[in-house]
This record gives sequence, structure tokens and C-alpha cells, in this order.
Amino acid sequence: MTTKVLLSVCCLLMVACNKEADSNKQILSYTIEAKKNQLEADIYGIIDEKTHLITLDSKVPVNRSLVATFDAIGNVFIGKTPQISGKTSNNYTSDLTYTVLAEDGSSTTYTILSEPLQQQIKTITDFSIRITQRGIPQEIQGIIDDTSSTITLKVPSNDWIDDVENIIATFTSKSMKSTVIIGDVNQISGITPNDYRRELIYTVTAEDNSKKEYTVRLVSPQSTGLPVIGIDTENNAEILDKENYVTATFTLSDATFPENDLKEKETGIRGRGNSTWGYPKKPYRLKFDKKVSIFGLGEAESWVLLANYLDPTFIMNTVALELGHRVGLPYTNHAHHVEFFLNGSYQGSYVLTEQVQVNEYRVDIDEKTDFLVELDLYYDEPIKFRTQLLQLPVNVKSPEVTSESEIEFVKTAINELEEAMFGITSNFPD
Repeated sequence: MTTKVLLSVCCLLMVACNKEADSNKQILSYTIEAKKNQLEADIYGIIDEKTHLITLDSKVPVNRSLVATFDAIGNVFIGKTPQISGKTSNNYTSDLTYTVLAEDGSSTTYTILSEPLQQQIKTITDFSIRITQRGIPQEIQGIIDDTSSTITLKVPSNDWIDDVENIIATFTSKSMKSTVIIGDVNQISGITPNDYRRELIYTVTAEDNSKKEYTVRLVSPQSTGLPVIGIDTENNAEILDKENYVTATFTLSDATFPENDLKEKETGIRGRGNSTWGYPKKPYRLKFDKKVSIFGLGEAESWVLLANYLDPTFIMNTVALELGHRVGLPYTNHAHHVEFFLNGSYQGSYVLTEQVQVNEYRVDIDEKTDFLVELDLYYDEPIKFRTQLLQLPVNVKSPEVTSESEIEFVKTAINELEEAMFGITSNFPD
């Protein structure tokens, strides 16, 4: 009896040992549940067992990861990552490939075919603006680059753009349900005006709250970020020389610091400089009918626009003046870089600075006892003299007198300085 029982047990063990491992492997159902993913409705996967394709029946938001709920025979992976139904999240930007592993080590794959929701609803497909230059309205078509998310508006000329602070754009996007904003201001195509002196960030928001930002750039001297000065002469009169002021109006527009803005101030404008007046890019002297503060500097009637024609960097004067301020030299000018337009025509990058003159905010001296002179080879001031020792050309800027006899104290001071530095008894180092 004992022998029969042992034989029966051995037979059962042999049968158990010879049973093959299960080779079944299959995804039976696939759902992206609305409740678990904060969606409006469930997204169902339609499974094709012949091709092992699972096609989702609705567009899938891709701005965040989603959790799928599925039934499967076997263990499920994406790459080497185990997938747990109702827990593991994935991004559906591109098609996903699931691997189902059976008990016997065999496997099969299923590909999830999804259509991203945002690709068709948050893209600007057309963008244009209307501007006016020299009285001529024209439409500027934006160049849209979805790779860099930029829209570039190239203006055909550098001429002055009227009312650049209030340009209206016309645009379309792929979905009528998407919204477009700048900051917190809703943008309505063909209606909402914007200031195009600086880059604008248009944000397109899709139905699922996914967003895409476009940087919009107007290519114009008025949108470089520098302050812009516009001077219009009366009847578009030309500025022919350095002696005669031409009546004009002066406008300053500063997108970064609007408190600097000045609107249509009456001024006169003439040429300035010596050799620099002969260059194609001209320097200018301004004289307002009343004292005015520019860029917060002390009020005065006279100001200067430096052309920097021979300076490829445009900053040599600026660096020199900055050094003067840092070492504490008194009466050092200030430099403000601007874009300059004359009668609507762009002249280039200029520096606005103070005219060197006696003024409480400039060279603050007592004209009864002090003086302001300039050593200048052009020697072209009405009151001037040459020093006794080196024959240096001294142009007297202040005090304002009518004859050379009134500046004897100036001559004495300059000649004594020259003698102390370069005379026979001088101990000034070589």
C-alpha cells in the first residue's frame, strides 16, 4: 500500500514539473480616465490585435503627464520602466510603445497612437500690422518661426513710424477657441493696440490651458530699446551751416523710462564741430526757446547731439566721460545714447550731452572772478589770445565780453600757469 502511494506522488510531481510556463501576453483594455487626469471626458483606446495598435479616440493634452488604466495578461513595461495600471504616468507628446512580458519570457509590443491636442489649437498662423511712414499706410507681414517661437516684422525702410506706441496687429490661430494675451491684457485681432518700441510676448492659451509664447519683434530704429529723438524743421528746411539756427520741434520718446518723454518742444538746430561738420553724419547744436531738462539733467537752453562718425564702437566719448565721473572730475558731461531722426529720416545712433558752458548745472563758476577757456587750434572764438611762452591758442568762453582788454586777468592767470610749468625757473617734471 505504501509503495502505491509513493508511486502516485512521484507521478504527480513529474506531471507538475513537465507543465509549460504560460506564454499568454495581451493588453485587454486601455483607458485614460477623466477623473484621474482632470479631463472633461474619458479617452478610450481602440485595440487592434492584428497590428497591435491602440488608437486613442480623442486628442490628448501633452502639456502634462497622464495616467492610463488598463487590463493586461503579463507584466507591462515602457522601455525598462514597469507600468502599473491607474498609477504610472506618461507624456503623450509622441507615440508610446508598451512591451507585455509573458511568464515564459516571451514578449509582444503595443503602440499607442495619439493626436496631441495643442498642435492644432495654440499656433499663430498669420500675423501682420499696419503702419504709416511719411504719410503712406502700409501693411507689414510677420515672419512666423514656430521653431524659435518668434514673429519678425521687417519694415522696408528706417523712416519714422507714426504712432509706433499704438500699432494694431491682425492675427489668426488654428483654433477659434484659443485665447491670446500680452501680460494680462486680452488681445483682439484688428482692435487691440500695443507699443512696439520693445519686444512683445504674445501668449496663446489652448482649450486644455496649455500655452505657447511668441516673441514679436519690430525691426526698426524705433524699437532698439534706446530712447528716440525726432526733430522736424519748419517746412523741412535743411541745416546748412554752423552759424544759423533753423526753427524746429523736438520730441523725445523713451520706452524704458517714459518719465523722460518730451513732446514737441520748440527749439533751434544748427551744425556744430570743426572737422566733424564735414563728415556725412553731422553733429548738431540745439537751442530751446526755454530752459529744459533732458534725461533728468539740469535745465538749460543749449544741448548737443554728437554723431561719433569716426568711432566704430559709438562709446569712446561715453567711456571717457564715465571715467571722468568715476574719478570725480568736476563739470564732467553726461552721455545718453539715442536713435536720431531728422525730418522723418533716420540719421543713426547719436549721443545727447550738455553744451559746455557756464551754468549752475554745468560749469558752475563766478564769471566775475573765474573763467572758462578752450585750447583750440581752430582759434575761432570772437575773444581769444595766444600765450606768451608756447603761443597756445586760447579761446575765451567766459566771461562774455566785447573786447580783449576786459580779459587781462584771464591772460595773467594762463601765462603764469604756463611759466610755472614750462618756464626757465620751472621745476615741473619733463
